[in-house]
Amino acid sequence: MLRFKKSLQSGIGLLELMLSISIMAVIIIVSVSYFESVSANQKITQANAMIADIYSASKNYVKAIGESDLSIEKMIEAGLLTSYYQTDPWGGSIEASLFTNQLSISMSNVPWSQCNRLVERLRQTFSNPADVTVAGTENAICQQSSSTLQVIYDIY
Repeated sequence: MLRFKKSLQSGIGLLELMLSISIMAVIIIVSVSYFESVSANQKITQANAMIADIYSASKNYVKAIGESDLSIEKMIEAGLLTSYYQTDPWGGSIEASLFTNQLSISMSNVPWSQCNRLVERLRQTFSNPADVTVAGTENAICQQSSSTLQVIYDIY
């Protein structure tokens, strides 16, 4: 007569459980950091495009209407921009103003970690890197204390 042996293992052990949980934790940590990186790059790309559009709209505004009272709101009223351009990708405000022949575009609430990457992307976007200058000292591109990016372009 055949006798059936009882198996000593009736489920998974503690070691297997801990190993699978640690593998899942590593996967979650890697995926969250990847998501944050992709999200930051997307916001930088969006802000770069917004600044380029504001620059183009400002040039058209100055040609059509003149230099007086240039602002995001005025360009929206003129139909050169939409209300989308009032808020930056980080939820801060965007301001544009004209001083003599220079256009100043400011974005508030830009995280310090992404600000310098955005400036480098802006320098690549415009054909002449000399077109991208910074308010204040030459090396102080992003104002860390106020989380503000200010870029100045020659408009003529």
